[in-house]
Amino acid sequence: IELWAENSNYFRNSIEISPGLKLWLGVDIKRHPQLDRSASLVAIVFDDTGINIEEDKVRPGLVESLRLDNLYQFLPHFYLLSSSMVNAGTIPPLANEFGSAASSPETSAWAEVKSLMVDEELIPAIDRMEAENWLLPELGYELMGERQIVMAMAELAWVDAQIAIVLTPEDRAAFVRSGWLAYAVPDLNPEVLTKIQQKL
Repeated sequence: IELWAENSNYFRNSIEISPGLKLWLGVDIKRHPQLDRSASLVAIVFDDTGINIEEDKVRPGLVESLRLDNLYQFLPHFYLLSSSMVNAGTIPPLANEFGSAASSPETSAWAEVKSLMVDEELIPAIDRMEAENWLLPELGYELMGERQIVMAMAELAWVDAQIAIVLTPEDRAAFVRSGWLAYAVPDLNPEVLTKIQQKL
């Protein structure tokens, strides 16, 4: 985004949505009025420095970041990042010009899944899913209750099959009560993954 500050054709801004959650915007002023989706860039940065994701005070920011992911995920230039990724220098490479980056849809889709994982213990399971060409899951799925209140959240969800992978026992219990098959990350041994794949 800082690269675009030097170019008068680009507009950039940032919005602090909540403590620890910031939204960065970049727009190519000349191309945006033409409804060119690649003329916009959105980067969401969630501050995960020294946090415990199971703490109640952390969950609102995490839930909101995943809600924004669902909103912006179809933009060609969209990144959901954590502060630990930024500090480690593992930010996905950004093109100097809009529309110049290219990758195969399948590769970029699974790479995005891995980049958005809160729990890195999921990465080996996701590698297997990618290698075996599983159906892509929905990320950060919110289980809604009455009056559209979020009852639980899944890291990965296959909505049609009603299968969820969750981070906390409370989330697992809520999905099970709603008739889903739900698995916590530590449960994902090879046998369980085979069972899940057979149900997709």
